[in-house]
Amino acid sequence: MDDKITALYVRTDKKGDLTSIDNQEVRLMAWCKFKDINDNFEFFIDDGCNGSNINRPEMKRLIEMIAQGKINNVAVINLDRLTINQKELINLLVNTLNMNNVNFISLDDKFDTTEPYGQIMMCLIKLQNPSKVLLGNYRGLFLYIVN
Repeated sequence: MDDKITALYVRTDKKGDLTSIDNQEVRLMAWCKFKDINDNFEFFIDDGCNGSNINRPEMKRLIEMIAQGKINNVAVINLDRLTINQKELINLLVNTLNMNNVNFISLDDKFDTTEPYGQIMMCLIKLQNPSKVLLGNYRGLFLYIVN
């Protein structure tokens, strides 16, 4: 049995914005039900936190749990719930999630790294990270980038 959990990340800009928190929770719970993730999930809620950086209590806890190998999926309603900073977003997706074999799902953005389209998108996102050498193979599609 896999003890890893699915992390459901919720962030609001305004502290106490219960409508936004509830909306995000309901949508993420519906996704869990659709994916048959019945009880192996946990919410990470940063209430009233700006999205311009990842210096948030629950984001830090999420990253720590990813590094410890306790997370297999991270789901959000849209990418800007993680961060609105493009550099930090790429770093999270490539150097935190992808490097730790954690799937990423953004409901509104239709971005799901468990699906072929999401895997291709991850390859394209990696292209935005010039400090990395990327060698990817997706069904005969080879990408090789050298800085």
